[in-house]
Amino acid sequence: MIWKKLIPFCMLVLLFGCRKTTGPDNRAPYKPHDPEPLDSSVEQPVNEELRWIGGDPDGDPVIYDEYFGTDQTPDLDTTKEALPEYDPGTLDTFTTYYWKIISRDNHYVEVQGNIWSFTTGNNPPYVPSSPFPSNGSVNQSPYSILEWTGGDPDGDTVTYYVYFGKTSPPHYVANNQSEESYDPGLLSYNTTYYWKIVARDRHNNTTQSPIWEFAIWDSLPIPANIQISADTEGDGIVLSWDQMSNIDGYEIIVPDGDTFLLNDDEIVYHDDIPGLTGTYFVSTYRGEERSKPAQISTRPFMATFDIHLYVWSHPTEAAGFGWVTTTGTGSVYDCNEMNKDSVDFYLNDSTAVFDFTSGDQSPYEGNKSTGIFIMGPNNFFEAPAIGYINSSLVVEANYYAIKVQGDYYAKLFVVNVVNGTRATFHYDFQKIAGLRIF
Repeated sequence: MIWKKLIPFCMLVLLFGCRKTTGPDNRAPYKPHDPEPLDSSVEQPVNEELRWIGGDPDGDPVIYDEYFGTDQTPDLDTTKEALPEYDPGTLDTFTTYYWKIISRDNHYVEVQGNIWSFTTGNNPPYVPSSPFPSNGSVNQSPYSILEWTGGDPDGDTVTYYVYFGKTSPPHYVANNQSEESYDPGLLSYNTTYYWKIVARDRHNNTTQSPIWEFAIWDSLPIPANIQISADTEGDGIVLSWDQMSNIDGYEIIVPDGDTFLLNDDEIVYHDDIPGLTGTYFVSTYRGEERSKPAQISTRPFMATFDIHLYVWSHPTEAAGFGWVTTTGTGSVYDCNEMNKDSVDFYLNDSTAVFDFTSGDQSPYEGNKSTGIFIMGPNNFFEAPAIGYINSSLVVEANYYAIKVQGDYYAKLFVVNVVNGTRATFHYDFQKIAGLRIF
């Protein structure tokens, strides 16, 4: 009955005889080592991926069992992973995790690694997104302000680092700013710009956007024949230009920086009470694209020196003042029959001892075309648009409004008045007919 005793032995041989163990023909896999993140490391991101070095000295294929959790003896989480990496998903903030790896070759030989640990910090900021100007856009305004969407999932304060320039990758230009916008200044036409944003939270976790780009090309038509005039009240301006085709409309930028959009059939803009004198910019637009702007200014001509005006009877000094209404410049000279039409001034002093009178005023024939209004430095709007007071008392350190030939206006500041001799003043001249804004 010996053969009956051999049956169990033969079954064991059949069961295990084909399983190869360690020995001269097979070596165990390498013990998992060099973990990422490092053992006992802290302030790790919550989206951390685990990595290690494994492998097999015989080149056998190796699979890995991952043990992971918050217990110091972590439970099996996944098995039969072929690569030495593991994504545990989004982790909790400020939490310690433990993990270990078991390597197994195709001969079922296993090697167990050490138990490692790491502690998370917090979530990194959101990746900056939604750029403006949009990525790849063209025909943008040279006054474009860069904008993006940022923030942090934990509500942490985020600061931004701006990279911007004409080359890719762009250069670093600003840091530690909390605003989700950046003004690069006036940009150049026919140029492509590149930019990216790096976001950093208070735990020094960072994210960064891809490199975005936009171009400023001069392909849209520039508004032609732009004109500016005063409105009927003299305290507002009217802009007009020729109608352009193949556009969505017009963009108006007024001197105080506000922007207004008009439809493509609107070719007149009325600024009722401008807050400032300065330059108006008019561009055509199509979607986000902007043309190079046409521009026109309401800035007055400003005299840079004091003017001395003498009584006409003064034997040696010039008496009249001639205005050149196209430039605002003038010259002081003696009044006579030959130049009376170009001399345009009327003034009398506070004691009415003498008059400074226009060249077309008696003793010459004709009617004077200039009046003077007393005014404060900020109330010039009170001067009437039509008609004027013929004369006014002139007091030192006061402002006065002068209406000159051709319905032009000037603002005078009287420096001093020497009774019976002269008045000294300096002036600003508004070069737009009818406009009383300085």
